[in-house]
Amino acid sequence: MECPVRSETVLASLLKIYRFQEQWIDYRNTAETLEKEKYLYDAKLSEYATADSADRLFVERIESLISRQNTLWVARAPGNDSRSETGSHVASKMSARQGVSLTLD
Repeated sequence: MECPVRSETVLASLLKIYRFQEQWIDYRNTAETLEKEKYLYDAKLSEYATADSADRLFVERIESLISRQNTLWVARAPGNDSRSETGSHVASKMSARQGVSLTLD
């Protein structure tokens, strides 16, 4: 006797609800951006070359990236009713407010 609900259907539904692929892409994007920021800081390139306090700028930018990742996660969390804005849209608005250049692939 075959079950009326196929396991593929259940799995596909769970993947859609929890958005694992989108979360993974967001995490990888954040990880790559954090790594790039570290290299810029270590080499004193970009804004770090002229900043009054490169350490403070580094911490501010890293905290901004972490905050952005948290915002993306909340925007895509199951049960979140405010899905009218996509995670990328939320992150774009947030980075524009904080003056951080982020790439969203």
